[in-house]
Amino acid sequence: MTTPKLSLVVAGSKPGGPSPELLEVLGPQLNAGLIEVVFATSCPQPTSIPGVSICQLAEGSIIPRLRSAGLKAASAPWVAMTEDFCIPSEHWATALLQACDTVDALAVGGPVDRGEGRASDWALTLAEYGRFMARGHAGPVADLPEINVVFHRGRLLDALNQLPEEMMTTTLLRRLESLESLLWWEPAALMIDVNQMPFGRAIRAQYHHGRLFGGERALGAGLANRSMRFLLSPLVPALSLIRLVPPCWRAERVGKLLLALAPLLSLLFAWAAGEAIGAVAGVGDSKQRWS
Repeated sequence: MTTPKLSLVVAGSKPGGPSPELLEVLGPQLNAGLIEVVFATSCPQPTSIPGVSICQLAEGSIIPRLRSAGLKAASAPWVAMTEDFCIPSEHWATALLQACDTVDALAVGGPVDRGEGRASDWALTLAEYGRFMARGHAGPVADLPEINVVFHRGRLLDALNQLPEEMMTTTLLRRLESLESLLWWEPAALMIDVNQMPFGRAIRAQYHHGRLFGGERALGAGLANRSMRFLLSPLVPALSLIRLVPPCWRAERVGKLLLALAPLLSLLFAWAAGEAIGAVAGVGDSKQRWS
Protein backbone atom coordinates (compact mmCIF):
# COMPACT_ATOMS: atom_id res chain seq x y z
CA MET A 1 0.00 0.00 0.00
CA THR A 2 1.36 3.42 -1.03
CA THR A 3 2.15 5.83 1.80
CA PRO A 4 0.21 9.09 1.35
CA LYS A 5 2.11 12.36 0.99
CA LEU A 6 -0.27 14.26 3.28
CA SER A 7 -2.38 13.25 6.27
CA LEU A 8 -5.28 15.54 7.21
CA VAL A 9 -6.18 15.33 10.90
CA VAL A 10 -9.74 16.51 11.54
CA ALA A 11 -10.27 17.09 15.27
CA GLY A 12 -13.75 17.28 16.78
CA SER A 13 -16.58 15.64 18.64
CA LYS A 14 -19.34 15.45 16.03
CA PRO A 15 -20.55 11.83 15.68
CA GLY A 16 -20.73 12.22 11.91
CA GLY A 17 -17.07 13.17 11.66
CA PRO A 18 -15.65 15.39 8.91
CA SER A 19 -18.07 17.29 6.73
CA PRO A 20 -19.24 15.37 3.63
CA GLU A 21 -18.20 18.44 1.62
CA LEU A 22 -14.63 18.01 2.90
CA LEU A 23 -14.51 14.44 1.66
CA GLU A 24 -16.08 15.46 -1.65
CA VAL A 25 -13.51 18.23 -2.24
CA LEU A 26 -10.61 15.90 -1.41
CA GLY A 27 -12.07 12.99 -3.37
CA PRO A 28 -9.56 12.96 -6.28
CA GLN A 29 -6.52 13.05 -3.96
CA LEU A 30 -8.08 10.50 -1.58
CA ASN A 31 -8.82 8.12 -4.44
CA ALA A 32 -5.29 8.54 -5.79
CA GLY A 33 -3.77 7.72 -2.40
CA LEU A 34 -2.05 11.12 -2.10
CA ILE A 35 -4.02 12.05 1.05
CA GLU A 36 -5.41 10.22 4.03
CA VAL A 37 -7.99 11.63 6.46
CA VAL A 38 -7.73 10.88 10.18
CA PHE A 39 -10.73 11.81 12.32
CA ALA A 40 -9.46 12.39 15.88
CA THR A 41 -12.56 12.41 18.04
CA SER A 42 -13.84 12.39 21.61
CA CYS A 43 -17.25 11.14 20.50
CA PRO A 44 -18.11 7.85 22.31
CA GLN A 45 -19.66 6.29 19.18
CA PRO A 46 -18.28 7.93 16.02
CA THR A 47 -19.85 7.00 12.71
CA SER A 48 -17.72 4.75 10.53
CA ILE A 49 -16.86 6.58 7.31
CA PRO A 50 -15.39 4.80 4.26
CA GLY A 51 -11.88 6.03 3.56
CA VAL A 52 -11.50 7.79 6.93
CA SER A 53 -9.36 6.44 9.78
CA ILE A 54 -10.82 7.05 13.23
CA CYS A 55 -8.58 7.89 16.18
CA GLN A 56 -10.85 7.72 19.22
CA LEU A 57 -9.97 9.25 22.58
CA ALA A 58 -11.89 9.44 25.85
CA GLU A 59 -15.05 11.52 25.93
CA GLY A 60 -14.25 15.09 26.96
CA SER A 61 -10.72 15.06 25.49
CA ILE A 62 -9.74 18.60 24.54
CA ILE A 63 -8.96 19.66 20.96
CA PRO A 64 -5.15 20.01 21.53
CA ARG A 65 -5.03 16.40 22.74
CA LEU A 66 -7.07 15.23 19.73
CA ARG A 67 -4.68 17.03 17.39
CA SER A 68 -1.68 15.37 18.99
CA ALA A 69 -3.27 11.91 18.86
CA GLY A 70 -4.11 12.44 15.19
CA LEU A 71 -0.55 13.56 14.47
CA LYS A 72 0.81 10.37 16.03
CA ALA A 73 -1.71 8.17 14.18
CA ALA A 74 -1.01 9.77 10.79
CA SER A 75 1.23 7.91 8.34
CA ALA A 76 2.28 10.69 5.93
CA PRO A 77 5.43 12.82 6.34
CA TRP A 78 3.30 15.99 6.21
CA VAL A 79 0.36 16.25 8.64
CA ALA A 80 -2.30 18.94 8.28
CA MET A 81 -4.54 20.11 11.13
CA THR A 82 -8.12 21.30 10.92
CA GLU A 83 -11.42 20.83 12.77
CA ASP A 84 -14.79 19.32 11.95
CA PHE A 85 -16.37 22.69 11.07
CA CYS A 86 -13.95 23.33 8.18
CA ILE A 87 -14.11 22.68 4.45
CA PRO A 88 -11.03 23.05 2.21
CA SER A 89 -11.30 24.98 -1.02
CA GLU A 90 -11.08 23.19 -4.35
CA HIS A 91 -7.35 23.91 -4.76
CA TRP A 92 -6.35 23.49 -1.09
CA ALA A 93 -4.75 20.06 -1.39
CA THR A 94 -2.96 20.81 -4.67
CA ALA A 95 -1.50 24.05 -3.31
CA LEU A 96 -0.35 22.45 -0.06
CA LEU A 97 1.19 19.40 -1.74
CA GLN A 98 3.08 21.65 -4.15
CA ALA A 99 4.35 23.84 -1.30
CA CYS A 100 5.41 20.77 0.69
CA ASP A 101 7.40 19.54 -2.32
CA THR A 102 9.15 22.83 -3.08
CA VAL A 103 9.63 24.67 0.25
CA ASP A 104 12.10 23.62 2.93
CA ALA A 105 9.73 24.58 5.77
CA LEU A 106 8.73 22.97 9.05
CA ALA A 107 5.13 24.19 8.72
CA VAL A 108 2.98 25.51 5.88
CA GLY A 109 -0.40 27.19 6.14
CA GLY A 110 -2.87 29.36 4.28
CA PRO A 111 -5.79 31.76 4.62
CA VAL A 112 -9.15 31.23 6.31
CA ASP A 113 -12.46 32.65 5.08
CA ARG A 114 -16.22 32.19 5.48
CA GLY A 115 -18.68 31.49 2.73
CA GLU A 116 -21.85 32.61 4.48
CA GLY A 117 -23.40 32.87 7.93
CA ARG A 118 -25.12 35.13 10.44
CA ALA A 119 -23.48 38.21 11.94
CA SER A 120 -22.60 36.17 15.04
CA ASP A 121 -21.01 33.46 12.85
CA TRP A 122 -18.90 36.05 11.07
CA ALA A 123 -18.00 37.58 14.43
CA LEU A 124 -16.54 34.30 15.68
CA THR A 125 -14.62 33.70 12.45
CA LEU A 126 -13.23 37.24 12.58
CA ALA A 127 -12.31 36.99 16.26
CA GLU A 128 -10.42 33.74 15.81
CA TYR A 129 -9.10 33.86 12.24
CA GLY A 130 -9.69 37.36 10.88
CA ARG A 131 -5.97 38.14 10.86
CA PHE A 132 -5.51 35.27 8.38
CA MET A 133 -8.17 36.34 5.84
CA ALA A 134 -5.93 38.31 3.48
CA ARG A 135 -4.48 36.00 0.81
CA GLY A 136 -1.26 37.99 0.29
CA HIS A 137 1.81 36.43 -1.32
CA ALA A 138 3.68 33.20 -0.64
CA GLY A 139 6.58 33.57 1.75
CA PRO A 140 7.88 33.14 5.31
CA VAL A 141 5.62 34.28 8.17
CA ALA A 142 5.65 34.34 11.97
CA ASP A 143 2.23 32.72 12.50
CA LEU A 144 -0.25 30.38 10.82
CA PRO A 145 -3.94 29.56 11.49
CA GLU A 146 -4.47 26.52 13.71
CA ILE A 147 -7.26 25.20 11.44
CA ASN A 148 -5.17 25.45 8.28
CA VAL A 149 -1.62 24.40 9.06
CA VAL A 150 0.47 21.42 7.99
CA PHE A 151 3.59 20.23 9.85
CA HIS A 152 6.50 18.17 8.61
CA ARG A 153 6.37 15.39 11.16
CA GLY A 154 10.09 14.54 11.07
CA ARG A 155 11.27 18.14 11.33
CA LEU A 156 8.79 18.81 14.12
CA LEU A 157 10.19 15.84 16.03
CA ASP A 158 13.75 17.07 15.45
CA ALA A 159 12.86 20.58 16.67
CA LEU A 160 11.03 19.45 19.83
CA ASN A 161 12.86 16.14 20.53
CA GLN A 162 9.44 14.53 21.01
CA LEU A 163 5.95 14.97 19.61
CA PRO A 164 3.73 17.02 21.94
CA GLU A 165 1.02 15.35 24.03
CA GLU A 166 -1.22 18.37 23.49
CA MET A 167 -0.90 20.52 20.40
CA MET A 168 -1.63 24.05 21.60
CA THR A 169 -1.00 25.16 18.03
CA THR A 170 -0.56 28.90 18.59
CA THR A 171 1.91 28.31 21.43
CA LEU A 172 3.70 25.65 19.38
CA LEU A 173 4.07 27.95 16.37
CA ARG A 174 5.47 30.74 18.55
CA ARG A 175 8.04 28.31 19.93
CA LEU A 176 8.99 27.05 16.48
CA GLU A 177 9.34 30.60 15.19
CA SER A 178 11.61 31.43 18.15
CA LEU A 179 13.75 28.41 17.18
CA GLU A 180 14.09 30.03 13.73
CA SER A 181 12.11 27.26 12.06
CA LEU A 182 10.69 28.32 8.72
CA LEU A 183 6.91 28.82 8.68
CA TRP A 184 5.60 29.28 5.14
CA TRP A 185 2.45 31.02 3.86
CA GLU A 186 0.71 29.52 0.82
CA PRO A 187 -2.12 31.86 -0.27
CA ALA A 188 -3.79 29.32 -2.58
CA ALA A 189 -4.38 26.84 0.29
CA LEU A 190 -7.69 28.32 1.45
CA MET A 191 -9.76 26.80 4.27
CA ILE A 192 -13.44 27.72 4.76
CA ASP A 193 -14.85 28.07 8.29
CA VAL A 194 -18.52 27.02 8.41
CA ASN A 195 -18.81 26.95 12.22
CA GLN A 196 -22.27 27.88 13.56
CA MET A 197 -21.58 27.76 17.28
CA PRO A 198 -24.40 29.13 19.50
CA PHE A 199 -23.41 32.65 20.52
CA GLY A 200 -23.54 31.98 24.27
CA ARG A 201 -21.15 29.08 23.84
CA ALA A 202 -18.91 31.26 21.65
CA ILE A 203 -18.73 33.88 24.43
CA ARG A 204 -17.72 31.22 26.96
CA ALA A 205 -15.16 29.77 24.57
CA GLN A 206 -13.55 33.18 24.02
CA TYR A 207 -13.39 33.79 27.76
CA HIS A 208 -11.65 30.47 28.40
CA HIS A 209 -9.29 30.90 25.44
CA GLY A 210 -8.43 34.37 26.72
CA ARG A 211 -7.83 33.10 30.25
CA LEU A 212 -5.64 30.29 28.95
CA PHE A 213 -3.63 32.77 26.89
CA GLY A 214 -3.35 35.30 29.72
CA GLY A 215 -2.45 32.69 32.32
CA GLU A 216 0.23 31.03 30.20
CA ARG A 217 1.69 34.38 29.14
CA ALA A 218 2.00 35.55 32.75
CA LEU A 219 3.41 32.23 33.97
CA GLY A 220 6.39 32.94 36.21
CA ALA A 221 5.85 36.72 36.11
CA GLY A 222 5.96 38.80 39.28
CA LEU A 223 3.04 40.57 40.92
CA ALA A 224 3.83 43.91 39.27
CA ASN A 225 3.88 42.36 35.81
CA ARG A 226 0.62 40.49 36.41
CA SER A 227 -1.04 43.60 37.79
CA MET A 228 0.05 45.64 34.76
CA ARG A 229 -1.38 43.02 32.39
CA PHE A 230 -4.65 43.09 34.34
CA LEU A 231 -4.87 46.89 34.21
CA LEU A 232 -4.10 47.02 30.48
CA SER A 233 -6.60 44.30 29.53
CA PRO A 234 -9.46 46.78 28.77
CA LEU A 235 -7.36 47.97 25.80
CA VAL A 236 -7.35 44.50 24.23
CA PRO A 237 -10.71 44.77 22.35
CA ALA A 238 -9.78 48.08 20.73
CA LEU A 239 -6.30 46.88 19.75
CA SER A 240 -7.70 43.59 18.40
CA LEU A 241 -10.30 45.44 16.34
CA ILE A 242 -7.71 47.83 14.91
CA ARG A 243 -5.50 44.90 13.92
CA LEU A 244 -8.40 43.26 12.07
CA VAL A 245 -8.99 46.22 9.75
CA PRO A 246 -5.94 45.80 7.41
CA PRO A 247 -6.42 42.05 6.70
CA CYS A 248 -10.19 42.53 6.29
CA TRP A 249 -9.54 45.44 3.92
CA ARG A 250 -7.13 43.39 1.82
CA ALA A 251 -9.56 40.44 1.80
CA GLU A 252 -12.50 42.72 0.87
CA ARG A 253 -14.28 41.74 4.10
CA VAL A 254 -14.73 45.20 5.66
CA GLY A 255 -18.48 44.95 5.00
CA LYS A 256 -18.62 41.71 6.97
CA LEU A 257 -16.55 43.32 9.73
CA LEU A 258 -19.09 46.16 10.04
CA LEU A 259 -22.03 43.74 9.88
CA ALA A 260 -20.55 41.66 12.71
CA LEU A 261 -19.28 44.59 14.80
CA ALA A 262 -21.66 44.29 17.77
CA PRO A 263 -21.24 40.51 18.37
CA LEU A 264 -17.53 40.80 17.53
CA LEU A 265 -17.00 43.38 20.28
CA SER A 266 -18.81 41.08 22.72
CA LEU A 267 -16.42 38.25 21.84
CA LEU A 268 -13.37 40.52 22.13
CA PHE A 269 -14.49 41.78 25.54
CA ALA A 270 -15.03 38.17 26.67
CA TRP A 271 -11.48 37.33 25.58
CA ALA A 272 -10.13 40.43 27.36
CA ALA A 273 -11.95 39.50 30.58
CA GLY A 274 -10.48 36.00 30.41
CA GLU A 275 -7.00 37.36 29.69
CA ALA A 276 -7.26 39.72 32.69
CA ILE A 277 -8.34 36.94 35.06
CA GLY A 278 -5.67 34.63 33.67
CA ALA A 279 -2.98 37.24 34.30
CA VAL A 280 -3.74 37.47 38.02
CA ALA A 281 -5.29 34.08 38.84
CA GLY A 282 -3.76 31.70 36.29
CA VAL A 283 -5.45 29.43 33.77
CA GLY A 284 -7.81 27.79 36.28
CA ASP A 285 -9.84 25.06 34.58
CA SER A 286 -9.96 26.87 31.23
CA LYS A 287 -7.71 24.32 29.54
CA GLN A 288 -10.18 21.54 30.35
CA ARG A 289 -13.07 23.68 29.07
CA TRP A 290 -11.56 24.16 25.63
CA SER A 291 -14.26 24.14 22.95
